[in-house]
Amino acid sequence: SSSATSKQSGGSTIIQNSSAAEKTAKKTESNTQANSSQKTNVSQKDTADLSSDEILTLAEECYKKAKYEDCLAYLDAFFEKTATKMDEGLYLKAQTLETNSSVRNIKKALETYETIVNDYPQSINWSKAKERVTYLKRFYFNIR
Repeated sequence: SSSATSKQSGGSTIIQNSSAAEKTAKKTESNTQANSSQKTNVSQKDTADLSSDEILTLAEECYKKAKYEDCLAYLDAFFEKTATKMDEGLYLKAQTLETNSSVRNIKKALETYETIVNDYPQSINWSKAKERVTYLKRFYFNIR
C-alpha cells in the first residue's frame, strides 16, 4: 500500500509513489556514504545554512567548472536536505558520474538515470534520462 506524493520541480509537479521515494532516499544515502571517502573542498558546515536550492546551484556551478568531486559532495548535501527537485539533482549526479574524470562510474550513472525514468515519470529530464539509459546500455553493457 504505497501512497502517492506530489513534488514541485521547476514549474511542473512530479508525482512519485512513497515506496519509490523511500528507495531513492536509501540509494542516495548509501551512495553518500560511498562518496564521502573522496577528498573534496566541501564540508557539511559549508552547506548547513543553505537551502536545498542554493546547494543544487552550487553543485551545478561545480559541474560547469569540472570540479566533479565537489559537485557530488554538494549533491550529497542536497539529497539530505531536499523535498523538491530530487529528479534534477539525480540528473546532475548521473551526468557527473558519466564525465571522463576521477569520479566516472558508468554503472552508477546508468542506475541513477534509471531511477529518474522509473520513479519520476513527470520529470523535465525524463526523456533525456531515457536516452542516456538507452545509450549507456547499448554502448557499455549490451556490447556484442
